[in-house]
Amino acid sequence: TLVWGINHLTPTTPYNPLQHSWAVITMTARVQDDVSAGIRMPNQALLSYDNMAGTGPLGVERTYSGGSHSTSVRTADSTIVKSNAPLTVTIGETFRYTITFPGSGGIAANLYTATMTDTLPAGFRMIGDPTVIVDPPANIDPADISTTRATTKTVLIDFTQIPSYTQVTAVITAVVENVAINQHGVRYTNTATLGWRDLAGNAVAPVTSNPVTTDLVEPQLVIEKTAYPTNVRPGDTVFYTLRIYHAPTSTVPAYNVLISDTLASWVSYISGSWEANNDPYYVASTGTYTVNLPNLQAYFPALGTEISESNPFIVRYQAVVNIDVAPGTIVTNVADTRWTSLLTDPYGDVRTGSGGINDYYTSDEAQVSLDQFDVVKSGPITITAGSVVTYIIGVGNGSPITGTDAKVVDTISFRVTNVTGTFSTALGQGACAAPVTGAAGSVIECDLGDMPPNSTGVVTITGRVDPSTPDGALVDDYATFYITDSNGVEQEREDEAESQVEVISDLAIRKIAPATASAGQLITYTLVVTNVGPSNARGVDAKDILPAGLTFVSGSATQGACVSSICQLGEMDPGQVITMVITASVGSNVTGVITNTGQAFSATDDHNQSNNRATATTTVSANTAIHVAKVDMTDPVYAGSTYFYQVTVTNTGPAQANNVVITDTLPPHVTFEGASPGCSYAAGRVTCNAGDMAPGTWFGFLINVRVPVTITDGTRVTNTVAVTTTTPVLTASSTLSGTAQTTFSQTVGSPTDLAITKVVTPAQVTAGLSGGNVITYTMRVTNTGPAPATAVQVADFFPPQFTLVSATTSRPITQAQCSDGGVCDLGEFAIGASAIITMVFQAPSTVVTGTYTNTAYVGSASPDSNAANNSASVPVRV
Repeated sequence: TLVWGINHLTPTTPYNPLQHSWAVITMTARVQDDVSAGIRMPNQALLSYDNMAGTGPLGVERTYSGGSHSTSVRTADSTIVKSNAPLTVTIGETFRYTITFPGSGGIAANLYTATMTDTLPAGFRMIGDPTVIVDPPANIDPADISTTRATTKTVLIDFTQIPSYTQVTAVITAVVENVAINQHGVRYTNTATLGWRDLAGNAVAPVTSNPVTTDLVEPQLVIEKTAYPTNVRPGDTVFYTLRIYHAPTSTVPAYNVLISDTLASWVSYISGSWEANNDPYYVASTGTYTVNLPNLQAYFPALGTEISESNPFIVRYQAVVNIDVAPGTIVTNVADTRWTSLLTDPYGDVRTGSGGINDYYTSDEAQVSLDQFDVVKSGPITITAGSVVTYIIGVGNGSPITGTDAKVVDTISFRVTNVTGTFSTALGQGACAAPVTGAAGSVIECDLGDMPPNSTGVVTITGRVDPSTPDGALVDDYATFYITDSNGVEQEREDEAESQVEVISDLAIRKIAPATASAGQLITYTLVVTNVGPSNARGVDAKDILPAGLTFVSGSATQGACVSSICQLGEMDPGQVITMVITASVGSNVTGVITNTGQAFSATDDHNQSNNRATATTTVSANTAIHVAKVDMTDPVYAGSTYFYQVTVTNTGPAQANNVVITDTLPPHVTFEGASPGCSYAAGRVTCNAGDMAPGTWFGFLINVRVPVTITDGTRVTNTVAVTTTTPVLTASSTLSGTAQTTFSQTVGSPTDLAITKVVTPAQVTAGLSGGNVITYTMRVTNTGPAPATAVQVADFFPPQFTLVSATTSRPITQAQCSDGGVCDLGEFAIGASAIITMVFQAPSTVVTGTYTNTAYVGSASPDSNAANNSASVPVRV
């Protein structure tokens, strides 16, 4: 006990709790080395005082108590940590518990009379004594450690003292016992406890470890035995197959695996087959095979978990059915397998297949029967797409016993539709259900009931082959006969009929055409194509063979596409009709009766070619509209001058105008000076032959005449032109004649001399250029005197194949102008005056090769003393 005295503590005046006088006492203590773990050490402080210094002036004072306050500290706590390995174990396998206490590296306290207790789960048993490891070893004398109180079920390890900073590790080895409670999937949970006393001998509350779990797993094998065939006759070979594998829940190997098979007395083992063809090889090669008829055995040290249902160990053998086995006999063979949980059994707890607890044993059997069931299917070798096909299925029970629950399931190709089934038998029973149609085809089930010994039945299947079936395709019809034999096993017999498809179609074409048509107009033909069947027609083309003189314009069809007068119609179903419409232009020179032919083609065989072609006739008449026009190129014309008449004839169609002739009657006042090539003059008439003119073409020519010098001023003359053709003319829309009036005047003023020159750039161009060629003509007009010239005019007669783009002069627009026809009015020219005329033309890309000449003429109201220089010509080579 420690006591501290303080003379006095003086309060503040006035009272201020924040500035009171106070005293702090600090005490430091050391924990003793022998202190126990997990205990509390309390400490209490008491306060007392009086109200006077010393005994006071009168020796009277009061003693006060300031109360008390306590606190405590706790010594280091112990811990206990437990682990186990492995986490999963099987029957008979050993494993370890590892327990560490009172802490990693020890703790800063002592444990007196300490005991570690571990009660093992009911299915475990400790093997030997636990191992105790002290770190550091010198801290505990081995004599202070005792396991004498431990049993195989409860582990007790006693310590006189576990000093501070000492770590103890206990290792317990246990075995999984072969007892009924130990089953696959059982999980055991286990903890350990640590108890001790303090230095005074008082018990301290024990601590418990973390729980650990151990899962039990067992090898679980499955054996499956099958026989093929399951229905046999005497002398037949039976192929037996044994499949051995781990169940899905089995996660550990099976050891000492023994496979046994006992042959029935009705079969004879085929020597060498028991060990001859087993797999996988790496397992089969580890086996020991024993043949001690009728027993067959095979031993394998282990089957790993990779031997699963999808990867089984397979044992095969063969046996022959004895000749003397009676019909109706059921031959049963049983196979079994036994195994153990471990390869060896050091502690006597390995689980086996010897008939003990939860025996590792399983078996399976396979049966074959000596019944005779048959199915025979027949059908045509070849069939036609779109036609009806019939298949016959014959079934029979040739056994001396009654087969029960007989039925026929017929699966026919998806290429056959409208399937029906009928059943007939002498028994007078059975019926076929409606077909069930799926993506793969149709399925018909016929229920035959029970079939007595030596009975038969017939199922007839009919349907229509899909007309779209490709040529050469195979139509399969599978018949499966089900019947339950004498040992209660449903037997299955199959047969198949296969037919090859031939594709035959019959295309028919009908042609419709107008009775009459006009040359140069459009004509429409209608073609109707029908597939009479029975199969689909593939790759159908229809061609409209247009008569000579007709040009394809457009084509359409209710199915497919048309190019030129050929329409690709694609595939046609039986009975399908496709209509084609072909529009053509009748040539302008076509007349009379024309014949149009339509023809249908297909990649599918067509045995009837007589209806694949059709014709129609049309009578074509030719009519056209023709127009003639005439213009004088100079007006007025002065006495003594020449001028030109331009005549143009146009055929606006629709037919070609044949043998076109133009006749021009000249006024009596003029004299003929010349005309364009192809024209002739006689007795005041100019006749020009234009020949045959296609629709849209025109023909033009010039006539050059001279006005006499004696003409009376102001004389007005009329020129008349007429056109004829041997083609019938649409008079209502034709212009068969035309006139031009010209005024003649006497010259005024003194004689003068006008001269014209002409050049061209370029002098040669290339035909066929995209966009054409540009050609420029440049003309110079000069008045050489000796007098002024009035009303000067230039007429340029350019090739009609060229197109005038522009015409300009060097004179101001107020003095001179040019028209689109190539005539320029230049006004008055003084002596020595001149002007330049520039005309730009385009030679189109369609212009044909050859030499094209352009001629220009100049004239005025004044007399001209030199007519020789009044014209100029230049050629252009294309």
